[in-house]
Amino acid sequence: MLLDLARHAHSFLRRLDCFGRIGGEEFMFILPDTGLAAGIRILEQVFGRTRLLRPLKACPEFSYPCCAGLTELTPGDSAREAFARADKGIYRAKFEGRDRISVI
Repeated sequence: MLLDLARHAHSFLRRLDCFGRIGGEEFMFILPDTGLAAGIRILEQVFGRTRLLRPLKACPEFSYPCCAGLTELTPGDSAREAFARADKGIYRAKFEGRDRISVI
């Protein structure tokens, strides 16, 4: 199931983008030179109900809601700071009802 998710995600990404599992059921996308609006579109394509969640949610192995925290790297940010913001977004999305993208 994880391999299917990875193949699906990579089908929407450019060569310079990066996608990987960072733990348990958490994944990270690094989308260089991508603004927030474009990042939202990419995540909606990858995790949108019609493309991924509907078919996979029918499978017991992938019955989890999908939450995303999206942030933009700003001048002076370290990778650690940007990661911490995105992680806060994930928890906000979970708190707000899951199956959503929280932009921070």
